[in-house]
Amino acid sequence: LRQAVDLSEPRTWERAGLLGVLATAESSGGNVLDAARHSDEAIEQLPAENPSRLLALLQAAAYYYATLGDFPAARERVRRAEAVFARLRGKRSWEARGALWTARIERARAEIFRIEGRLVEAEASYRKALAAYEENRRQEASAGADGERAERFDAILERSLASVLLAQGKLAEGEMLARRALQKSLERVGRGATDTAQGLALLSSILSEQGRYAEATRLAEESLRSYLDSGAVETNLNVVRARQSLGAALSAQGRYREALVIFERNRDLLKGDPVLLQKIGTGHIEWIISLLRSGNPAAAERMASTMLERSVKRYGEKDVRSALLQGLLGAALAGRGDATAAIEVFRNRVPLLLGQARNDAEAETGTSRKQRYLVLILEAYLRALSAAASPSDAAIAESFRIADVARSSVVQQALTAAAARANIGDPELAAMARQEQDTQHQIGALSTLLSELLAAPPAQQLGGVQENLRRDIARLKEQRDGLLRQIVRRYPEYAELVWPQPVSLDKARASLHAGDALLAFYLGERESYVWALDAQGRTNFSRVPVGRRQVAEQVGQLRRALDPGVVSIDELPDFDLAAAHTIYRQFLAPAASVWQGAKKLIVIPHGELAQLPLSLLPTAPAEIPAAAGERFAGYRDVPWLVRQVAIEQLPSATALVSLRRLRERPIADGSFAGFGDPLFSAQ
Repeated sequence: LRQAVDLSEPRTWERAGLLGVLATAESSGGNVLDAARHSDEAIEQLPAENPSRLLALLQAAAYYYATLGDFPAARERVRRAEAVFARLRGKRSWEARGALWTARIERARAEIFRIEGRLVEAEASYRKALAAYEENRRQEASAGADGERAERFDAILERSLASVLLAQGKLAEGEMLARRALQKSLERVGRGATDTAQGLALLSSILSEQGRYAEATRLAEESLRSYLDSGAVETNLNVVRARQSLGAALSAQGRYREALVIFERNRDLLKGDPVLLQKIGTGHIEWIISLLRSGNPAAAERMASTMLERSVKRYGEKDVRSALLQGLLGAALAGRGDATAAIEVFRNRVPLLLGQARNDAEAETGTSRKQRYLVLILEAYLRALSAAASPSDAAIAESFRIADVARSSVVQQALTAAAARANIGDPELAAMARQEQDTQHQIGALSTLLSELLAAPPAQQLGGVQENLRRDIARLKEQRDGLLRQIVRRYPEYAELVWPQPVSLDKARASLHAGDALLAFYLGERESYVWALDAQGRTNFSRVPVGRRQVAEQVGQLRRALDPGVVSIDELPDFDLAAAHTIYRQFLAPAASVWQGAKKLIVIPHGELAQLPLSLLPTAPAEIPAAAGERFAGYRDVPWLVRQVAIEQLPSATALVSLRRLRERPIADGSFAGFGDPLFSAQ
């Protein structure tokens, strides 16, 4: 392409077109600064009598400069594009080509909005651009034109809109658009093409955020294959990133050793390309996790330390990216048995990570990936706190607080925040909440852009842009902090609902009534934990040497008798009393000295334990006598837990404190009777 440009005549459409194609190729290879320069040169070489082509080149140049973080240059090119667009509206050809021009100007606006983090505006402009391209495609079809170019831009825009929807947590619509764009790419260029590979990668990301890890892994594999089939070499930037995405997908699916093979393959290939090695780096968050889960905490510690050193130099020690790496370093320290050092790391950095998680939930930028990282770190913190044979009272109290945070999901947090915003009655609060959420989106987008720019080789960086971005991020954070202070001061109830603080053990105890006892559970990857407390000040903490997967199998076995899917009572299988008593013995018996004698037992289950009514746990070994007489008569003598104490289930200690704050409602005077019509037998 460079040779073709050199051989072309200056100030001709041919040279301008070749420079535009060269800019696209440079951008695809990760050389965005070169792409911006070639795009500017194409604009200079374009004959003055072609405003339609000028609009397209200005739109591309605006995108390149926005990607580089040079927003003044990007906006200047959009302003020029707006002027060209205004001239085109007066052309006779507007009726035939106006839809295409509208699509280009809306796309230029959308790209800057997206990179700035103004996701709502980006979504609106992408939708307008898509509608215009659809209209242009219909016009070309009616005129007998091929329409292939419009089909290609349709797919690109649908992918761009899907990525914006993904960033906003609108996963269902994002998946639909990504699938539609992928189908168009497959029909237009087939499997072995860059367009198809990009579509597969995006769809993989969307499915991963939905927790559909097996499907995400298959798509990541296909994306890598498509890049290679398109002719890309093993060290091509897109191929390297696709291989990283595959490793990450395998790790998220729990296939850690397979993920390690992929990451190590990338490392070996990058050794032969120093420039790409500098841009990509040799570590990855999922690589650290795979090392931890594969029983190699020493290697995980080395990688986390190296990545942390690089992150601190780039973003500072208090940046959330550095805090995440410090959390993983703490997990590695805990993994190799240095609980004291791990606890020191966790105490310094977990508060920052929790604050970011609350911000993400409120701004609807939380993802299942971020939640998974946070839970892994919090579980490692729990292990470190409970490592001593007899943990201190302070360690028990801290572990109780951390477990209450780890139980909550990103979906629950986002739903709570969304429900709070949806029920805002005060217009001023609604405006402040919207502004705070938009500011958080912008901070996230600019922080991501800064990460990408700092990873670029020096020759592909614009001097001063990174420092300008840092100032913009700092200004937005200051602006957001000011909004938060106003909301907390003027609307404390809303603030407490949207940004709830972790509940301490003492605060939970103070919410208990006389005769209440509280049991809280947490199922970890390797072991589980139980906290028991009552209103009189007694506390018990115990570790259970079974992990989440084993408990899931136990509960699944018991659920077969509770939810059997049969059509008559005679087909019901026996309830496994021995398995049920095993769960009682593991999780409830060690704390019996605290809760026995209580009138009400408030339980906070976790994971699969929430699917099992604890009232059905036998408090002593029991067997069903041989069948004789009435069906299930043998269960009458089983020492069910519910015979000892009434049981109330809540999702978290935070929910307990919130509910106990509410004013008690008067008890209804009338009686109530409920009726059902279950099918008890074949008759």
